[in-house]
Amino acid sequence: MSQTNVSTPVATAVFVGSAILIGAPVTYAVVTVVLNAVFLALDVVAVPLTVGSGPFAAALSVAAVVVVAWLWMRISYEVAQLRLYGVGGLSRGSRAGTLARYLVLWGVILAVFASIAAFGVLWTLALVSSPSPAALAGSALTVACFWAFARSVRAFRDGWAKSG
Repeated sequence: MSQTNVSTPVATAVFVGSAILIGAPVTYAVVTVVLNAVFLALDVVAVPLTVGSGPFAAALSVAAVVVVAWLWMRISYEVAQLRLYGVGGLSRGSRAGTLARYLVLWGVILAVFASIAAFGVLWTLALVSSPSPAALAGSALTVACFWAFARSVRAFRDGWAKSG
């Protein structure tokens, strides 16, 4: 059940916990993936990436730190909202902002489900090659993940259609 009035110490503790436990690792993963993609793209088009030194390099470094810090705080804030107010905490602001929050949440959920499903598929392949109780459990896990994801997508679609 979500709370409507949250004290400042509780909100602060939830935010700090979100920043440390979820915000920092997620920000690190996002920044790493984006930078790897940028460096790969620059490598493909043969653009040398040399910043050098001086005021431009310093300004670029400060800008990068500011963007990463903003992203970290934004992710932490959204996670804290979700932890304090439940899924209803995502439904604030404009319809486009709400949709963006839900899509990001769905992306994270999809990534978790994909990881679990990939693990289950490996177990299923193990079941085919050499039947065992663990491989059978992996197959059941795979089916359960796909079933839960399909139900979640339907519930989201129905809820979104009713809200607007």
